[in-house]
Amino acid sequence: MTTAPRQNMCVINPALVPLIAPLVGSQSEIMLRVGISWNSWNKILDGRTIRISMAERFRDRIGKIARETDSFINAFTAPEGGLDVAAFEAAFILPVDAVEPAPSAREQMRAAEYEMA
Repeated sequence: MTTAPRQNMCVINPALVPLIAPLVGSQSEIMLRVGISWNSWNKILDGRTIRISMAERFRDRIGKIARETDSFINAFTAPEGGLDVAAFEAAFILPVDAVEPAPSAREQMRAAEYEMA
């Protein structure tokens, strides 16, 4: 039996997870830094679906930090300089069916760490 994705669910753009990861902090810091739980962060790392309301809150918190973070400014540069907020917001949250199954961001980061070792 195939079920349709729930309409109130989405995924965080897997291409952005490596930019977000350094901002998250430790398990004890994550809620204060970015407003989500450790379990939610693990879902994001694994490319699993999350509630849209949580994704929007997460996007807003990361967006505040991204305005002052070179990696985000370089990825989403506004014509006048600084962060292109509209482009950042448009890229951050994806519909469930927009992401093809692929290695999760967690698996990709582990692979990169292995290559560096």
